[in-house]
Amino acid sequence: MSERKRESNFTNAEIDLLLHLCNTNKKILENKTTNAVTWKEKILAWEKIHTQFNSTTDGPSRSIKNLRSKYDSMKKEVRKSVAKQKKYVTGTGGGPFISEVKLSPALEQLHQNIKLSSDGLICQFDSDSSHINLKSTEELDFSIMMEEIDDPSILEENILDNNSPTNPTDTIRVNFSDYNATMLQTGKPKELKSKISTDIVVDQLPTSSASLFKKSSSLEQTRIHFSKKKKSTVSSVATNYNDLCTSKAELVERELNLLGKKEQEDTIEHQLRTKKLKLEIEKLELEILLLKKSTV
Repeated sequence: MSERKRESNFTNAEIDLLLHLCNTNKKILENKTTNAVTWKEKILAWEKIHTQFNSTTDGPSRSIKNLRSKYDSMKKEVRKSVAKQKKYVTGTGGGPFISEVKLSPALEQLHQNIKLSSDGLICQFDSDSSHINLKSTEELDFSIMMEEIDDPSILEENILDNNSPTNPTDTIRVNFSDYNATMLQTGKPKELKSKISTDIVVDQLPTSSASLFKKSSSLEQTRIHFSKKKKSTVSSVATNYNDLCTSKAELVERELNLLGKKEQEDTIEHQLRTKKLKLEIEKLELEILLLKKSTV
């Protein structure tokens, strides 16, 4: 069994370059979706990083395996330092003071990219959690109700409820002392029109339990209608995502086919060049023989 050859350590410049290239491709490298499409995307991304890294650095050539292992080890280092600090903060029983671990700017950028997996989520419903990070449940319920109730008829009823007068017996007093007989034959004044419209609005308000029951049933039907609408929207989003994954897989397959064809063309070109060189060598040998015979 042959021993694995140990390569030189990464320099600070190489580490910064690797983290910069990985940061530009973080949406692909840190994608937690596991399927054939993302797998092929990650392979192509690492091949791209490998080419850019070796074409930029002055050090030795690094393989894809070395670059990935170094990137994974740096992520482990960040997670370890964060877990150590969290363990000290939440610990009890005293002990020596442990200063906060300060990461380098490059590792701090890596920490921001993997913060969800390294720090975890904050529990919003724990009694020990900070009230600043909590979101009011009344706000959540209100937003859900506003999303579900979008029926124009119900909204119109609510508008009428809000705009109706508090006391239906209120009257509007208008001074008609300056009016004469000819002026009274014209159209109704604006005050009377507003009074009539107000009376109509008051008469349309639900006053019996039956009308209130109709209103609640219409509200329930609206909720059912919008819940079905949300389900159909979710199914359409899933269908679109599947179509997108299929198209991405087809695109990757076409790129692989093009790479295979290019490799075949390069092989044929190499064979032709080899044959050409052999013929040129044979030609030179024949010329040398002819020169030798002519001199003799």
